[in-house]
Amino acid sequence: MNVDLFLSNFAEAVGHHLPALLVMLICCAVAMSCWQRHPPAARWAALGFGWMLISTLLGLAWRTVGIEIAEVPVQSFVEFVSFVFCSISDGLGIIMVLVAFYTALTPHRPPRRHYDED
Repeated sequence: MNVDLFLSNFAEAVGHHLPALLVMLICCAVAMSCWQRHPPAARWAALGFGWMLISTLLGLAWRTVGIEIAEVPVQSFVEFVSFVFCSISDGLGIIMVLVAFYTALTPHRPPRRHYDED
């Protein structure tokens, strides 16, 4: 096993995904900076973006290094399942961000007229 080749493949994959990784990191930081304003939404957003960042890095590590170390045959069922698992893991992060948006919503209140008396 050539460790230098594995690390260079991983670094190249991270380089290709660097803009997305930086956006996820910035979004996580922005969510944490909004903690005082709306704690539940900030918590879910930071958790979602952090989850996507970590799962993307772990997915890249698996695709570049893990498959080679585990000697998974190309186009096998195990490789397919591992890629599906990585996609599902990224999807969980998106669900957490959606939960953050829905926890930040305020309920709709119809406009009240000055002559409405309760």
